[in-house]
Amino acid sequence: MQIKGYWGEHLEEESTSVNSSGHIFTFHGREIDRPKGRPDYLLLYIYHGEAKFFFGKHEVMCSSGDFILYAPNEPQHHIYESNASGEFYYVHFWTDENLLDLLQMKSSTPYHSVPSADLCDIFEEMILELQHKNQDYKVICQSLLSELFVKVKRQINRSASFRVTPELNSVIEYINRNYAENLSLEEYAKMCGLSKYHFLREFKKITHTSPIKYRAELRICHAKDMLRMKGNRVNKIAEQLGYSTTEYFSDAFYKATGMRPSEYAKKITE
Repeated sequence: MQIKGYWGEHLEEESTSVNSSGHIFTFHGREIDRPKGRPDYLLLYIYHGEAKFFFGKHEVMCSSGDFILYAPNEPQHHIYESNASGEFYYVHFWTDENLLDLLQMKSSTPYHSVPSADLCDIFEEMILELQHKNQDYKVICQSLLSELFVKVKRQINRSASFRVTPELNSVIEYINRNYAENLSLEEYAKMCGLSKYHFLREFKKITHTSPIKYRAELRICHAKDMLRMKGNRVNKIAEQLGYSTTEYFSDAFYKATGMRPSEYAKKITE
């Protein structure tokens, strides 16, 4: 298991503050059981994989794209049962009722959606701010938390507005797991038995982007994680992510982030 993020030495007791945020690569059998919860709020985001959550006597399977909010001192219990690895993002925070209203989520209740690389970027930026603790990092984290709340609410509401068929959901899950494969739009459409243009319309209703752009966002998100790990060479990252050449990967990364992969790696390790 790898945990990316920074855990503060103490909990802030301000009206709004981010206490910690992280990125977890989880594995089969990993279990979290906190009968008394934690003293702060926790927003958990399943970016990839699925886990069984226990809410009182109820068991609920949550999967990629789902969110769970825990209030202070609420029990937290979940088990990761998949044989494939998974990824979770989280943020522990304090906040007042006004900011919490932005989220509009009940605690200890799963909310279903689809994975979003855009949300991952907010978590990653928050993690970096907490790690580096540059000037006014607390203010930036508060701003990022507000942005996260609004975008989470949008994501949940958008998903609730459209019926996601099991076939379409299976394609989204497939792309989440196999983002290094260079399949065409036609091949993705064939997986759920739709014409190319019908599939594209339905996919955009849920994700607000095309399957190819969705896959590209996933690749950049994973590239950022891989660049954070010392020793990963750019050419190997490009190969593992499905890019035909290192130059193609570098250009795509620059277009998405405004930095070359080597520049990004240097910045986050400073």
